[in-house]
Amino acid sequence: MKHDADISTQDPSGMKDWFPCPECRRETTHSVLSIVNSRRFEEDGLVQFLENYLTVRCDGCGTISFSHVSRCDAEVDYNEDGTPFLPKRKQHYPDIQADSANIQDAFVSEARVEEIESLQKEQFDTTKLGQLLVELNRAYSEHSYFTCLMLIRAIVDHVPPIFKKTKFSEIVNNYADGGKSFRESMKHLDASCRKFADGSLHCQIRSKESVPTRHQVEFKADIDALLGEIIRVLKQIP
Repeated sequence: MKHDADISTQDPSGMKDWFPCPECRRETTHSVLSIVNSRRFEEDGLVQFLENYLTVRCDGCGTISFSHVSRCDAEVDYNEDGTPFLPKRKQHYPDIQADSANIQDAFVSEARVEEIESLQKEQFDTTKLGQLLVELNRAYSEHSYFTCLMLIRAIVDHVPPIFKKTKFSEIVNNYADGGKSFRESMKHLDASCRKFADGSLHCQIRSKESVPTRHQVEFKADIDALLGEIIRVLKQIP
């Protein structure tokens, strides 16, 4: 069956997104080099399909690959404020799904996790913190973003005693030893992550729902800064 489609091109200047890189063997940020858009109708014009054919280049290694992004207006979803949107399906070429365990970056580096677990002190048992980090990496690799937000919230609520504080907000407002960049990271972690996590944990069921995306849990740099300072503080304890 033949389907006529409206074909157009789009200026990709400045556009970036996450794609699986066949050379890096993991998801990395890519610059979009070209976009060809297709719009077609099926089922006697009742269903509209919107498709984007992209040429992308890995910002890390420079490898060029291709991606097909499709949406269908019969699959409308809604975000938290009730605004409708069309979920996207991505298919990447070359396909490296067989090596999917390596596609995603770890949320926390294995070196950080191992060092945290090794820094057992009489005042602070880091076993739970280490396990939270392990589970965060697992949830992130499985695209379990609700779980990621809850685990990040659990981590920031767990660590204040290491800094001689009772709440994470006290670290944000009253901890001076980490420097300006550390304070800025902690402010971002406290404000943005807490907002997303609270929405996931406490929002009751509604007529229309949405789920968190990868971009809503991208607090890797802030968590790494927190863990780095935790390691520094623990190493100073006899």
